[in-house]
Amino acid sequence: MPTERNAEAIRPAAPEDRIVIVGMNYRTAPLAIRERFALTSHAANSFLSRLRESSPLEGGAILNTCNRVEIIAVVTKAGDSADFVLRAKELLAETASTSVAECAAHFYEMTGVNAVRHLFRVSSGLDSMVLGEPQILGQVKDCYERARKGGFTSPILNRLFQRAFRAAKGVRTNTALGRKAVSLGYAAVELASQIFGDLSTASLLLLGTGQMGSLTVRHFASKGVKRAFILSRSLDRAADLARSVHAIPAELSQLETLLPQADIVIGCADASVGEPLVSGVMCSAAQSGRSGRPQFFIDLGVPRNFDSSIESVPDCFLYSLDDLEDVIQKNFEERAIQALHGETLVQREVDLFQRWISGLGGEDHVARLYRRADALCEQELIRSRRRIQRLDLPPDMRDEVEAAFRDYGKALLRKLLAPPVEELRRSSDEEDLAAAFHRLHFGARDRSEEEDESEG
Repeated sequence: MPTERNAEAIRPAAPEDRIVIVGMNYRTAPLAIRERFALTSHAANSFLSRLRESSPLEGGAILNTCNRVEIIAVVTKAGDSADFVLRAKELLAETASTSVAECAAHFYEMTGVNAVRHLFRVSSGLDSMVLGEPQILGQVKDCYERARKGGFTSPILNRLFQRAFRAAKGVRTNTALGRKAVSLGYAAVELASQIFGDLSTASLLLLGTGQMGSLTVRHFASKGVKRAFILSRSLDRAADLARSVHAIPAELSQLETLLPQADIVIGCADASVGEPLVSGVMCSAAQSGRSGRPQFFIDLGVPRNFDSSIESVPDCFLYSLDDLEDVIQKNFEERAIQALHGETLVQREVDLFQRWISGLGGEDHVARLYRRADALCEQELIRSRRRIQRLDLPPDMRDEVEAAFRDYGKALLRKLLAPPVEELRRSSDEEDLAAAFHRLHFGARDRSEEEDESEG
């Protein structure tokens, strides 16, 4: 009896085994390694061109993000996957000016249903460093579109990516995976939304133009904030960031003047230890001109930008990094729960794709079905030939009648079979097409044999 491993080794190749993924990600390689393998948009298509010339590649695309480099491919036949993987690794190593042996530990490879599931999970944000992050779907779409425009896709690859997009949409629509903040910027937006509701009517004041400040103000802009001030010790830096989000730049020295105009104040500036940029006294003065409208302070600075005395000022709400971290931790836990539901949805799409690709073999059953129909037609024609011979007709006319019967029978059978065959093809997402044709084929044969026996 074969062992489990041997049984796997002798398993007949399935149609989905033509799908292969080779790559590395944040789990298998540090950034210093990944960046050596990074491919620009132009380089990605050049890479695919070389790969197609030197390997059994039928269609392929390259997904390149800060967290992963992956080749998603369809090879010409299932048995070609090993040759393709070897050549893909050789070219990747060449790109990074290294050898396959030196970087082998960082690569992973997947084939068949494992590759399908991996792409669907990646597209849905279930394989991201930040669970459920939304940017990855756009990156997957860009990689596919780049390959399509470059002429590197194939029918199976097209279907694979379309199904990946559908899986991602299903996860986004039917779970709350992407609705909870898991970054400081998103958490700040979430808290502000709880206080102000519609952020399109709120005004924002940002202190600092570093990476954290830039990301945060972009999050707020994406949520509808239309009026924003960006303050920096350098007016040039403030102006550069302000242009990208349609904000108003100003020097930090204008803080007290602009503070009363802001509903949301974000602190991301470098502050001297012991000298917060905004004090409780400044907030009290600002509130005197706000007619009781609340002011929301988010302190993302280290050291802190806002003095703790702000909490005691009426209508002022102060949140620190620790407060936001609590929100993020709770949201991570919620995302983990939602991810379990997402995995179930992804598996459903994987199953549907498997049925579709298995159904490609159903086209052989179509041909067999029509051959069976032709055989039945000939069989019935033989039975009718004796009756034709009894007719008082010249021999050449008998041949014409027999030919007419044959053409009529075949035409009738094709018209009768066309609707159910087309319907089975259309419904291949819901049922194994090959199995359906098998039942249709052998069911028809069994019924005809029963009729033969009854006639005998």
